[in-house]
Amino acid sequence: MKAEVHKDGKLWMQEYSRGIPKGDVEAVGETDLTGTTITFIPDDTIFDTMEFSYSTIATRIKNAAYLTPGVMFTLVDETSDKQERFYFEGGLKTRLRNLVGMQRPLSPLLYVEQEGNNVMVEVACQFVDSTNDTILSFTNNIKTIDGGTHVL
Repeated sequence: MKAEVHKDGKLWMQEYSRGIPKGDVEAVGETDLTGTTITFIPDDTIFDTMEFSYSTIATRIKNAAYLTPGVMFTLVDETSDKQERFYFEGGLKTRLRNLVGMQRPLSPLLYVEQEGNNVMVEVACQFVDSTNDTILSFTNNIKTIDGGTHVL
């Protein structure tokens, strides 16, 4: 794995092998950019399979983009030349609008964001004319498919 970080006018880089840094973080050049690039090639001594599901990774990165508004994520699969960018300025509110889609809203979009005691909570919900419900829960940007105690 290789991590490249464009920050403070410098390009910083660190490489890893089997999870262990191959060296210290080094300034390897100058840049006008900001952002981070992670290049990952699977290691067959660690992974059972060397093939990954593009759609699973794309969904995970898309969710991360909704949960970190204003940050652009670019997914590049060099084995298939697929590339997608994910950017949602409105964060959870945009995610909710996309979920509601063409359904008829029965309430305004309700949104609450609160931070305290080193914890940030963000909730967006809306009632629609449907017999189905959709509850999506995330903790530390990871989807909690079973809900957890924080979902009431």
